[in-house]
Amino acid sequence: MSGIWKKHEIRILVVPNRSGFFYDRGHPEGIYYKAFDEFQRFVNQKFKTGCRKTNIAFIPARPDQLEEGLLKEVLFTAPIDSNVKLVIVTGPKVPPIASAEDLSGKKVYVNPAIVVTRTCST
Repeated sequence: MSGIWKKHEIRILVVPNRSGFFYDRGHPEGIYYKAFDEFQRFVNQKFKTGCRKTNIAFIPARPDQLEEGLLKEVLFTAPIDSNVKLVIVTGPKVPPIASAEDLSGKKVYVNPAIVVTRTCST
């Protein structure tokens, strides 16, 4: 996260639509805007940024540009809360996942900030 702190900027890739993110008279609006505006306040309060605030920069993109935009650079944050269950997100062509064994042989991307511990009985 050192790049974020050097630039004091968090870039958010958004797909403009009628409710999630849009501009009204030149000002950003929508559910994603409100959520990340609140996240920006949280970050600045949590890390006591003082007068050098960390800002959110919204980058509008078409749906077909998302993959390329996300592949450039992805940073994960440390979890804010503990005892949170993880959710596996898949695409529409992936069969349902009922157990960890269903992931065997599959390419899985995991937030590196999450430490998974496993207890094995011998």
